[in-house]
Amino acid sequence: MGHPVTARAKSVQSIVLAPQGSAVALGKTQQFSATAVFSDGSKEDVSGATTWTSAQPQIASVSTAGLASSKAVGTTVIKGVYQAVSSSASLTINAAVLVSIAVAPQSPSLTPNHSVQLSATGTFTDGSTQDLSASVSWSTVPAGIISVSNTGIATAQSLGAATITATSNSVSTSDTITVVAPVLQTISLSPSAATIPLGEKQQLSAIGNYNDGSTRDLTNLAKWKSSDPSILGLNQSGMGTTCAQGSVTVTATSGSVKGETQMLVGPPVVVSISIVPANSEMALGGQQQLSALAKFSDGTSMDMTTRGTWSSSDKSIAGVSDHGLVLARKMGHTAISVSSDSVNGSADLTVEPALAVSYFSNAHTAGFADATIRLTNPGLSGGDLCADVYVFDQDQQLSECCACQMSPDGLLTLSVNSDLTGNPLTGVKSTAGVIKIVSAELSSGATCDPTVVKPDANLIAWSSNVQAPASSRFAITENPFQLAPLGNDELAALQNQCASASALGSGQGICTCGATSAPQRRNADKRFGSADSTLASLLRSYR
Repeated sequence: MGHPVTARAKSVQSIVLAPQGSAVALGKTQQFSATAVFSDGSKEDVSGATTWTSAQPQIASVSTAGLASSKAVGTTVIKGVYQAVSSSASLTINAAVLVSIAVAPQSPSLTPNHSVQLSATGTFTDGSTQDLSASVSWSTVPAGIISVSNTGIATAQSLGAATITATSNSVSTSDTITVVAPVLQTISLSPSAATIPLGEKQQLSAIGNYNDGSTRDLTNLAKWKSSDPSILGLNQSGMGTTCAQGSVTVTATSGSVKGETQMLVGPPVVVSISIVPANSEMALGGQQQLSALAKFSDGTSMDMTTRGTWSSSDKSIAGVSDHGLVLARKMGHTAISVSSDSVNGSADLTVEPALAVSYFSNAHTAGFADATIRLTNPGLSGGDLCADVYVFDQDQQLSECCACQMSPDGLLTLSVNSDLTGNPLTGVKSTAGVIKIVSAELSSGATCDPTVVKPDANLIAWSSNVQAPASSRFAITENPFQLAPLGNDELAALQNQCASASALGSGQGICTCGATSAPQRRNADKRFGSADSTLASLLRSYR
């Protein structure tokens, strides 16, 4: 008989851990396995019976089943022990990696030309998140509906829907943006609650307000309506035409949305004022009545001479009274204005040197008293004046000329027969003619000279005549000299003719200046209403 065989128990020769030299991203896990190699050459998975440890648990921990969980970036050694036999494997924990992207807001709707800021949020393997809006790559299909900037600003271009995609490396996500037409919510009308003067037109406008905050001019698109066209008519462009005074409701409608406002047609207003004459020339010291004609919005006109507010742009040249009466004070140019209801009208006025003119007749007819010429210096300058007198006969020829000095306190009385026609150039006394007087300021030490005169002053002159309207009845008439602008040509002619008379008259052709006395002037003040005092009073009333 042979000897019996005794069976030996197999023993663990080694264990093999897998995987070897593995690496995972932070936040990920790694499953390890342990395979035992026995003495008989057999192998067996002993992962569940192996004791697992990590050399650096702060980098990665390992469970009793061999599942390693990453904790921090770095490298650690995972060790497995089975029946006193051990083995190890390295594990590297890398930085967390992107696993998904989320875009917000989700599925937005836009209206054309409006934008929305898109955000892209990345989620990483370790569970952390990060704003990737400026680092992802944005794209959209189809083209022409939405445009997206590098920072995620999506702008609507046309109606439709587009897919927006955000991509970072190999991770991407998509969403849909819809572009819809804006919805009209309200209509605003302007002007609102306005008053329109009768006769004027008013353009109204309609502005549509939409749900996206945008506005649109609907003036030519809306349907316009007036509650009473007999008061205010409206065309389809929103132009209102006033027809009568009253109140109406104006409505503008687009679709089912309408806007309305109250409008009042009020009384007509002044739209323009014209002054007559619009351009005028005045003699220094003269007066001129201007008139003002106002045109109203309803086409009517009205005389505003006594209703408007008058003014002069240069009061030193010419003043104007409350009723449009102009007084020429100094040579020059000024503008006369009148205003009413904030509407202005103006006229140009030129003040020129003054030529005082008067006619005489029958000065030497038997049975009639002598006519007289009276001159007074109103004293506006405070100094003496020179009255240059030129007398023309019935044939319009210069008969006599002279210059008379006048103080502010004197009244100069000239006899037509003795002073003005008593020494004619022709030797023949005039029975009719014209007396012309030019006045000038007399500087200190100067003498009056009718052949050289600077016409820059004004005086008051009038003539006294005796008339016999019936047998044994007489009447005295007082006629002021007429003031007219003195042109350069006429002034030169007067001076030249007077110079000729002085040189060639052999004593004839020179008139005399009569006499001046203060008492005479005071008597004349009482008799003729104090002409210079009246002038001073007028001056104070002018603007």
